[in-house]
Amino acid sequence: MGIRTILERRAHVRRVVRELFDGGGFLEVDTPVLAAEVLPEAHIDPVAVRLAGSAAPRWLQASPENLMKRLLAAGAGPIYQFAPAFRDGERGPQHDVEFTILEWYAPDTSLDDAALLLERLCTAVLGTEGLDRTTCATAFLAHAGVDPTTASPGELLAAVRHQIAVVPEGLATLAPAELADRCFELLLSDVVQPRLGHTRPVMLER
Repeated sequence: MGIRTILERRAHVRRVVRELFDGGGFLEVDTPVLAAEVLPEAHIDPVAVRLAGSAAPRWLQASPENLMKRLLAAGAGPIYQFAPAFRDGERGPQHDVEFTILEWYAPDTSLDDAALLLERLCTAVLGTEGLDRTTCATAFLAHAGVDPTTASPGELLAAVRHQIAVVPEGLATLAPAELADRCFELLLSDVVQPRLGHTRPVMLER
């Protein structure tokens, strides 16, 4: 596939997504990429930027969540954006340090509303029909043999050791809460997610 074809496909996806959100009453927004603060997240490492004449670093945003929620709090209503995002240590077959994320927020909407929007989004962009909805408990039990909503950190660690060939070094030494979070993420990304969505999109729910 030539570069022109790739760029045309990318532009088409953006155009279709914009038409869907604009038609649904959303406003497209832009928020700063470089900010004085960043939301701390256990498994996301932010990228620091040192500016001349400033003692404190600025941060490239890992997602636009924080700044978009400030717009929501100020009364922006339904909003979306294609945001450049940066996460250190994310390089791999499906990840890079810099990428573009589509993020949206719609006040006063339900989970059913979100499912309908996701179904319409996937239909418009991917040409799929319908959306399967399942719980994390059901998906994890089916594909990882453990229920993350009731399992102990030790049980989650046992599932990781059983399901994943190479267990990250030092995983077992984490504090219980951090161990549970990390094991959930590993099982989701390496075991459960690859087995979902082969016939049509799947929405994971609590």
